[in-house]
Amino acid sequence: MKLFKGTIASHGIAIAPPITYEKKDYIINIPEKCDITDTEKEKERLRNAYTELVGRLEKLKETALDEEKDLIDAEIMMLETMTTEAEELIGDEKICAELAVRKIYEKYEKLFKESGSELINLRLYDLRDLASKLVAILLNTMEKEKKLYEGRIIISDEIYPLDFTTLVKHGIKGMITRKGGITSHVAILARSYGIPYLIAPDFSASIELSNEIILDAINGYVIIDPNEETMRKYRELEARYEEIKRIYSEEALKKAVTKDGEEIRVLCNIGSVEEARLAEEYGCEGIGLLRMEFLYMDRKIPPTDKEIENKIQHILELVKGEVIVRAPDIGADKPVEFLRLEHEDNPQLGVRGIRLLLQQKEILLKPFLKAVVRLAHKYGDRLKVMVPMVSVSEELKEFYDELIKIVKELKEKGEEASIPVLGIMVETPAAVKMLDLFSKAAPIKFASIGSNDLTQYVLAVDRGNPSLSYLYNELQPPVLRMIKEAVDKASSSGIELSVCGEMANKVHAIPLLLGLGLRKLSVPISLVGRTKYVIRELEISVAKKLAEKAVKEIADKKQVYEYVDKLLEKHRIFSV
Repeated sequence: MKLFKGTIASHGIAIAPPITYEKKDYIINIPEKCDITDTEKEKERLRNAYTELVGRLEKLKETALDEEKDLIDAEIMMLETMTTEAEELIGDEKICAELAVRKIYEKYEKLFKESGSELINLRLYDLRDLASKLVAILLNTMEKEKKLYEGRIIISDEIYPLDFTTLVKHGIKGMITRKGGITSHVAILARSYGIPYLIAPDFSASIELSNEIILDAINGYVIIDPNEETMRKYRELEARYEEIKRIYSEEALKKAVTKDGEEIRVLCNIGSVEEARLAEEYGCEGIGLLRMEFLYMDRKIPPTDKEIENKIQHILELVKGEVIVRAPDIGADKPVEFLRLEHEDNPQLGVRGIRLLLQQKEILLKPFLKAVVRLAHKYGDRLKVMVPMVSVSEELKEFYDELIKIVKELKEKGEEASIPVLGIMVETPAAVKMLDLFSKAAPIKFASIGSNDLTQYVLAVDRGNPSLSYLYNELQPPVLRMIKEAVDKASSSGIELSVCGEMANKVHAIPLLLGLGLRKLSVPISLVGRTKYVIRELEISVAKKLAEKAVKEIADKKQVYEYVDKLLEKHRIFSV
């Protein structure tokens, strides 16, 4: 059984055979000669195809963003021009509609390429797509392809809105793409049609098309070669999904208050502006982790302080509540092209997080600090800055000294700047052990547990090693004991502690986290409803007893799961 993680663009569960979808170009296969005798009948065929394609484009406008509507109108105008000229060609040369469309397209292709304009060449792509779709309707390919895609999960690099509407008519059950965004037009369409959709950049499995796969767009996974038990579980989940969907949707916009009256704050982890746009709609009470890495990946030069400032400010304007910005956590599994970092035999224990920031002050640290101190002056305590991969106080002091220096320099230049509220990621056992003393190095006000790294370091297990996956689990008693120690140290030193790692996403972990004393969880936006639902079904008093037992008496994770399962069953909580 193989697991691929992805970003949920449209919720749902699909169990079906997969099929690769590649965008087809119907222009290239049109014969050079196709004479006709009845030109009026051929013109009618073309007009009918035009009417059908315009209808699809107009339908797209109903769900399009405002900026997309102008593009669709432009496409309709191009289509109208191309169809009118193709109609004239049918009459003049007595050729079939398909060939007439191709000849008109080729005429504009030559004109566009001769123009030398990059903008006009971009429109050429749209024109070819329209010509191809017009020919596809003329050839009646929809019926021919229907059986191919019906009941399948589509796998593709990227799918465009007009192609998606065709695939929906074919009866697809779900969709996985390697590219795309959760606020893209296709994602909006998928949600409106109720088609499960996952964006999984790393999904590259070589699979038999006859094998069923599981598209879990509730938890954000694609499961290849599922075993019988997993398949049974997901069949049941698929059957009751609509009920679960309704419950999670209703819970998302409510306060997360336990049955015995304790309020838990549920914030969100995001890594882009487009996710920030959806935060309020999904019930986020703020941003518990803004990953800045999206600004650094896939580029040949680093972002400037102004670029960083503008991006964070945009997110602050979109989101209500606090926004916790993590300083760029680059290195290990997140290399960037412009740094050309040296190979490390063990990158998880190498130059990453705060270590890399301090080594690359001019390129990474200073531009980031300039951006956040300007924003801190403007937005006050709403903006918080979190330092990644802290393990010793010397590194934290050096980071803070640099922060003070940047504020001083900007003020001397006449710019407004302030020191932001400062916090750290708790990802190493060292950070847990020193949490109550870090305030001697810098004025730490908050901390957030990065459970992914903390788990691998506590257990000495590489979380990326599939052969050790049976050991890597946040519910292992040593990890729970480490979290309990972090909670106690944070409480004694007045530090607000939260969890932003994947542990906070897991239904089985939530009762334990609350029982251990956490009152603030940060999860992906798509899981806010589920997280609040679980919290609202729990009692803190019961969760405390469970957590105390897990920390003091239980020696293996199997027993931990057994006790949590009993609690979930008693409270009738969905464990998916």
